[in-house]
Amino acid sequence: MLSAGLDQAILPLLAAGQTRSESIAAALGVPVRTVQRRLGRLRARGFVESRSRGTWRLTGAGQRAALTATVPEPVGALNALEALPGEHRAVLRLVEDAVVARRALEAVHPTNWPGFVLLGPTKTGKTLLGSLAARRFGLQPTEVIRLLMMETPGSLLGRRVQDGAEAWRTVPSPPLGLPLVVLDEYDKASPELRQAAFTYLAGASSYLVEGMTLEVHATAIVTLNDDGALARLLPDSYLRRSVVLDTSALVDATADLDETARVLARASLPRIAAALAPPAAELPEAARALLRSVLRACLTDRGWGLVDVEAIARLALGRWAQEPADPGAAAIAVAADYLLVTATRPGLVQDGWAARFDAAAGRPGGPIAAALASARARQATAQGRQVAAERAALDASLELAGTRERLRDALDHALRTAPRGRELTTGERATIAAARGKARPLRAAIAGARSLDALGALEAALEREILAPLRTVTAALEGRRAAAEQARRSEVDARRRSAERARADRAAVQAAHRAAKSRHAELQRLYRRASTSPGEDVGGELLAARCLTQRSEQYEEETLRSMVGRGIRSLLGSASPPPAPAPDPWGPYLARRQPSPPVPSGPEPRYVTKTRTWYEDRSGRPYGAGDLVAWGSEPVRMVLEAAAAAEGLARLSLPKRRAGTSGVRPAARRAGRSTPASRPAPRPRSVGGR
Repeated sequence: MLSAGLDQAILPLLAAGQTRSESIAAALGVPVRTVQRRLGRLRARGFVESRSRGTWRLTGAGQRAALTATVPEPVGALNALEALPGEHRAVLRLVEDAVVARRALEAVHPTNWPGFVLLGPTKTGKTLLGSLAARRFGLQPTEVIRLLMMETPGSLLGRRVQDGAEAWRTVPSPPLGLPLVVLDEYDKASPELRQAAFTYLAGASSYLVEGMTLEVHATAIVTLNDDGALARLLPDSYLRRSVVLDTSALVDATADLDETARVLARASLPRIAAALAPPAAELPEAARALLRSVLRACLTDRGWGLVDVEAIARLALGRWAQEPADPGAAAIAVAADYLLVTATRPGLVQDGWAARFDAAAGRPGGPIAAALASARARQATAQGRQVAAERAALDASLELAGTRERLRDALDHALRTAPRGRELTTGERATIAAARGKARPLRAAIAGARSLDALGALEAALEREILAPLRTVTAALEGRRAAAEQARRSEVDARRRSAERARADRAAVQAAHRAAKSRHAELQRLYRRASTSPGEDVGGELLAARCLTQRSEQYEEETLRSMVGRGIRSLLGSASPPPAPAPDPWGPYLARRQPSPPVPSGPEPRYVTKTRTWYEDRSGRPYGAGDLVAWGSEPVRMVLEAAAAAEGLARLSLPKRRAGTSGVRPAARRAGRSTPASRPAPRPRSVGGR
């Protein structure tokens, strides 16, 4: 071991990188030769070794010695615990009370000893309290704190060993004999380990195991993280004898607890004497009644149902052992600590319990009331924040579940509606098969996701690997189907239009046929008419029946020998040349007429201008107005036949003659007129005749 002095100062400098004796001497303010002598002694002891060019280096032993030299001495002060939250200090005091009372009165009271349950998030001081309590009783924390997941039922309770051929005995586990044991991570242990841990929480001092008696001296502290598992893992019968602290309400107060733990690790905590004992084995009746009345006044009905007054009275005995002056003050102090710890669990302590405490304790306005009121206000704020955090966590959980369900539904719907059939191409079938192959691991990943960020990444993968390829295949297939449907509709429309045109053509043909038939019947009716009423305008009816074309009136001089005519011509010629004579449309007709009789000689008659009206049938044959005056006449029949021939109708015919009529039509016979066949052809009129 190095002596205090210059050697302890040289080693840290070498560890900090000072390798030359001159620099070390300058840092320490001593002569160089003194430093060189001390380095020589350290080299002889194996702490340093010399290097080339006057440099020095620490050996392994020197490094360990330098590290030991830098560790500060522990600070012995109990007030270092004041940096802990008030609830943590209250639990620590109650643990000390339980250990003191059980160690002193275990033989007197073999059952109903209280235990401690610390639950809440990590890094909120649960294991730290067990470590501090162990140090207060002179125990090593590594010996007291047991990680329950690493234990076995035998390491907690004991093991059977064989003494001889047939003799067996049970060797108790060492934690049973300790004054304190911390069962850490209780909620993560197996059911067998939790059942073994019940031995420590049951509150009895001895158990009969396989015919052997196991003595239990340890006060148990159980830590767990899951608040929801408390009622499931620890029945009310165990919780009723225990002091339960929920650090979830103290998250803000324990934000800097790591720094407090570092300071407390360096502090040398005063030890509690092992021979400490209360003045009596039982609390005085007045102190017990005071303890009960305070608890009853401050706890709710649910909180009162979860408290064992006898177990709390054992804690008051431990406090009385440390403060033997007044058992009533010890009972009130224990009640205050118990209520302060129990208030971290919502619904167990009355609102405004600090005032109720003062009223029940008979000490209004005392320092305990002020401390409890301050702690209660902080706890209320923390609990409100915890409720908001739980509500936010619930909303996040619901959103997570909804997002997970939405992704699963999208995946199932995409696979259920994926295209099938012979219409798919080879590449599209391969795409659908790949998407189905990726669906199973993706569904498992979605079910196992525990955060919205993870589900967001899985949603992107779902869109990229499955949904988008399937949509592409579906769009291509629907495009082909739409094109085929459009072609089919176009073909159907073309057929429909063709059928409509055919029907229209048939209808037009039928209409034309009906019109032709009607027209033929009309012409046939006119053709068969034989009687003519007086004053009847035959030419007008033929004109109305579209069998004739009326021409305009024409003027013609009767003779060229008229002096009036010559005078008119001279007058007309002075203005304009005489008009060329119009072609005579009656030329063919007049050619068949007989020559006109010679004009008798004699005095020159008076010459006047004559007018006439004439018609043309459908074949262009001209007729005079006087030719078309009787039905059944040859000109009228010629006009009707020309109309029928021009319109492409069937030949017009007369009705068949009956026997005994001598070829005379009944109508003609009744009218007393001859038939057109027996009547001579009309004599052509002169061009100038009326």
